[in-house]
Amino acid sequence: MSSLIAFSVLIIPYLFLLNLVISANNILVNVAIPITIVSLIYFWALHFIYTRMHLSSWRYLAVAAFGLVPVVIIINLVISMQFNMPLFTVWNVLGVLILIAIGVGLVYFEREKLKKRLVNQSKTPNLKANNLELKKG
Repeated sequence: MSSLIAFSVLIIPYLFLLNLVISANNILVNVAIPITIVSLIYFWALHFIYTRMHLSSWRYLAVAAFGLVPVVIIINLVISMQFNMPLFTVWNVLGVLILIAIGVGLVYFEREKLKKRLVNQSKTPNLKANNLELKKG
């Protein structure tokens, strides 16, 4: 968490300093600051989800993949507004579809793992209950 705090505090001054050093006519600031803010919100949301919701690792990765879709769209929107480019190109749509496919695949994998675990639990006898019955009898 300390690295996330340090990144959150130091990234904006670093970008301003970098803009001064390379004298990019504020293009770097106009593009990098909104992208950085959206990315920080995404990272902090993932941190909150990881620490508070106690999801399994596969489900957490699925949430991260699905959560990355709006981040990618917002970043593409910022870039398209700044450089007068189309919002949705073939590569942007392909990237979003790949993220959605990864998220769906991870959810499916988690569900299959859960089904196997439930089937295995129903096949194994309850040893504690059997031991208690043997001790009573």
